[in-house]
Amino acid sequence: MPKEIKEEFKWFVAGFTAGEGSFYSYPYKTKNRRQKAVSIAFEIKLNIADSDILFKIKDMFDCGHIYFAEHTTQKGLVCKSVSYSIRDKQDLNNKIIPFFDKYNMFNSKKQISYLKWKQCMKLVIDKKHLTEEGFELLKQLSKKINK
Repeated sequence: MPKEIKEEFKWFVAGFTAGEGSFYSYPYKTKNRRQKAVSIAFEIKLNIADSDILFKIKDMFDCGHIYFAEHTTQKGLVCKSVSYSIRDKQDLNNKIIPFFDKYNMFNSKKQISYLKWKQCMKLVIDKKHLTEEGFELLKQLSKKINK
């Protein structure tokens, strides 16, 4: 039986996503240029010191993966980060979309990006991105996400 998630935490996640989250859609053609494909995801990336919150969010959605990364800046500083990412199209469609439809990010830029990303998801779920017209629409919408 799933544990009860407090409403306050759900609204916190929506607000937190408005500041720290990203919605991605990258349409591409396979190497032989014959098949159309899309990489689509929801992600939150933070400094590793804040990783606990991502594990709580992952528990709430009950899907996705946590990734740890390290890179060196041009000034030689080592930065460690952690990302929570959901790429599974069914999880995105059945968990992420209903969540952000209910717990929206109000009139933020992120909400506008979410709505464009949601249109991309609909094209993918309905397999319309496999048509030339749908693929072109997906490319145009994807360019407007996170802008």
